[in-house]
Amino acid sequence: MQPVIAYSPSDEALHRLVRIASGNGPHARRAADFLLAWLDAEDHGGWDPRDLSFVDRRTAQDILDVLKSVHKCPASLEYPGMTREIASLTRIWRGPRPQFPADEHF
Repeated sequence: MQPVIAYSPSDEALHRLVRIASGNGPHARRAADFLLAWLDAEDHGGWDPRDLSFVDRRTAQDILDVLKSVHKCPASLEYPGMTREIASLTRIWRGPRPQFPADEHF
């Protein structure tokens, strides 16, 4: 028998945002910007809160639900069981990481 996993509203919102960001709908880039900025704003750029006014109500509410959970993990957003999906979002929206030559020692 499989264990039952209880998701919080922010977990459900997170999964919806990842689905939106993985698609090519009108809110995909804004959802991806939010998710990737929380993952690592220095690497992926920041998120503009004004984006909330450019997405539909459900997407805006999902972003707000995830933001409400910040007190649980203030340093970074946790993506339990979603490593592949997040890696895919990074490739889609931010491209491959540049490869730098190894440091030469003189």
